[in-house]
Amino acid sequence: MGLTSVSVSWRKPPGVDQASYLLTLNSDGDCMQTISVKSTQHQFTELDIGREYSVSVSMVLQENYSKPICNTIYIRIPVPENVIVGSVTATSADLSWSLQQGMQKIPHRFLISYCSEETEPQTMSTESYSATLTGLQPDTQYRINICCELKDLDGQGEKDRKSKDTTITFQTAVPPPGPIEFTSVMPDSVCLRWGPPEGLTRPHTFRVSWAGKGIQEQQDMPCLQFETDGLAVGEEYTFTVTTVSEDREGPSVSKTVLTGLTSEFLQKFGNEIQYKL
Repeated sequence: MGLTSVSVSWRKPPGVDQASYLLTLNSDGDCMQTISVKSTQHQFTELDIGREYSVSVSMVLQENYSKPICNTIYIRIPVPENVIVGSVTATSADLSWSLQQGMQKIPHRFLISYCSEETEPQTMSTESYSATLTGLQPDTQYRINICCELKDLDGQGEKDRKSKDTTITFQTAVPPPGPIEFTSVMPDSVCLRWGPPEGLTRPHTFRVSWAGKGIQEQQDMPCLQFETDGLAVGEEYTFTVTTVSEDREGPSVSKTVLTGLTSEFLQKFGNEIQYKL
């Protein structure tokens, strides 16, 4: 069976050496083709995709006709295949797929339905072989159904003729924290804070790491701020914050700070520094 063709075959009755066969192709109660053949196979072409046909075969022997045998054939609409989820962010996803060769000459489009356990199904249609889903919830699993729908070939509107669905699931990314801000910078300590991940409602923590002057450390935090001490005076340190949701990490945000002799430090320890000098 092809997109617009079907091959049928049958067995010759025992003891019959020479006979011809009468084939009739019907659809919706109308006779579409009638043909006489001497072989035990035949191919019907130029059929309509998405349409149901019935084929009957009668043996003709000395101008006598046997009782016909019948079979029903449905020219199925091909299912979208090779669905690929490309770039995925916290709120969007790129999809692409392919379809059986030969469909380019048959007017069609694709219907896409997607939802999560917490959201109502959303639908969209496209004549392209790719689509971008937007407005998704961060760190959420989505179920996507894609089917192919035929468009009326004679331009008199659209018929409800669809393929079966191709179904896949994917999960959106964990969003990054907001930008880092240093609220206090001392010669040997730093205090920083950051904004919450946009749109993330699931339980999550933050992984804070910092590196500089021969050290590289990290610590998990449940809140939006962090303070560390024991740093070297006048050294550069890079702080990185990552959102962690059920062992899944999102993109990180980073910022570099230089520890130094602040006015507060000099006011507190200035006399001691001057004495040592």
